[in-house]
Amino acid sequence: MVRVRQGDEATAKVYSGNPSDTATSFLENGATMAHIVDLNAALHDDRDRNYTIIEAMLAKFKGSGLELQLAGGIRSREVTDRLLSKGASRIVLSSLAYSDLNAVRQILKDYGPRRIVLALDYGTKGEVRTGGWKTGKSEHVRDALSRFLYEGFSTFLLTSVAKDGMLQGPDLSTLSNVRNQYRSEKVSTQSAQRGPRLIASGGISSLKDLEDLEKLGVEEAIVGKAIYEGNIDPKLLFSKFRNSR
Repeated sequence: MVRVRQGDEATAKVYSGNPSDTATSFLENGATMAHIVDLNAALHDDRDRNYTIIEAMLAKFKGSGLELQLAGGIRSREVTDRLLSKGASRIVLSSLAYSDLNAVRQILKDYGPRRIVLALDYGTKGEVRTGGWKTGKSEHVRDALSRFLYEGFSTFLLTSVAKDGMLQGPDLSTLSNVRNQYRSEKVSTQSAQRGPRLIASGGISSLKDLEDLEKLGVEEAIVGKAIYEGNIDPKLLFSKFRNSR
């Protein structure tokens, strides 16, 4: 199990040789969901290397009270079906929404927006990045979120590439702008009327950061490195903030 900074493999730091044990410790401390990223699939399109590990974790935690959200290199309908059929509570799509929107529309129709999350990773100017953050798009994250909200997505994972792994606090400015956009706009579709459900990722380093996100109206956040580095006590974290889907 490793963490990198800003998607740069050269910065990889190993925290554990057994992600299943780490997830078990999260469950024992009160976590209700674990976010698992297959970096080999995301960065190298290699799904085989970690598939046995992921499949074993899906089997182990089925019915345990710890839901698993899977991300990283999920770029086909086949992989989507396989992971969801094996017990993933949610999967995170990104590149596929740009390469094959029709396939994504069908996935949303078949599984529903509660199980399909759209990741919108973005650079310093707000531009969306896909393909393991290697490919920049001309679309701004706010415009992308609005467009995909109307396509039927309801939950969006927003990751600031510049903040990721840096433990310098989340990108409150962009998150605030996105949240306020849907407080002020008049929208017509049902999903848009409800507004997007936001998952914040990148830079979270303290409970104070999470409190700030809560004040903005961000529903969920991904915390990893801050726990592994000892900045946040997991028992305190999971007792104070609980998943409420």
